[in-house]
Amino acid sequence: MTSGSAGANRVVVVNTGPLVALARAELLDVTGLLPITSVCPREVRLELDRGAEAGHPPIHPAWLHVLDLSGPIDAGLAAVLDLGEAAVVSLALERRIPFVCIDEIRGRRAARSLGLAVTGTLGLLRLAKTVGVLEAVRPSVDRLLANGMYLHPKVLARFLEDARE
Repeated sequence: MTSGSAGANRVVVVNTGPLVALARAELLDVTGLLPITSVCPREVRLELDRGAEAGHPPIHPAWLHVLDLSGPIDAGLAAVLDLGEAAVVSLALERRIPFVCIDEIRGRRAARSLGLAVTGTLGLLRLAKTVGVLEAVRPSVDRLLANGMYLHPKVLARFLEDARE
């Protein structure tokens, strides 16, 4: 799901960060309406569960499918990324899923360096506008920002300009 892609029922491996950001902003339902199949590795599911055990709201969207890796997480990825990101990239490579949804810069760089297409929370919102799930992205971006998501001002300006908002 690159910036110009409309989804077309693609499979996307999703990391913890975008799920948490969308949940905090009460936007998880938007992702469930997109023409994509969202999957995550068991490690991401466990991170979400640990968050709920620590007092954060539980995140259990029905549209998120949990998949197990058939082998260990790539050691090189585990050395430079957090467990969830390393598992997301490992699962995408193992299952030959070309799309990942990661917000953290190290994870995005690692995924791109391995030939994966990367999107993030904003990319999901862009797709939602493209396919008509959202009329505008600005209200959703404002909700993300109000609920703790940090966006570099240049990234935000470029995103809103691309979205013609």
